[in-house]
Amino acid sequence: MLRGVGFFIALFGVAALIGAGPVPAVAQTAGPAAWQNDLTPITAKDWNYDLAAHLLERAGFGGTPEEIQALAKMTPAQAIAGQRERRSAGHQSETQRQQASAADRG
Repeated sequence: MLRGVGFFIALFGVAALIGAGPVPAVAQTAGPAAWQNDLTPITAKDWNYDLAAHLLERAGFGGTPEEIQALAKMTPAQAIAGQRERRSAGHQSETQRQQASAADRG
């Protein structure tokens, strides 16, 4: 009997949430408040260590202080191109490793 009551209480709670109407979209919350929901391109003048660190966080798993510093010395376009090349090189080397492994077995 208690299990049935618990089910109906849970069902009522879900119905109340659904009946409350649409939930507003959650705004972007990563990075400083000034960056949130700002889709304007980053200029070379605005590019700095903090933005380079943010790029590495968002594009992968972050970076060492040295990697961030190297990225910060580039323009935003160079930094993006460098990340693309790095990913492409990583993908190619993984593909080559798989092909060599398959050839060794074959």
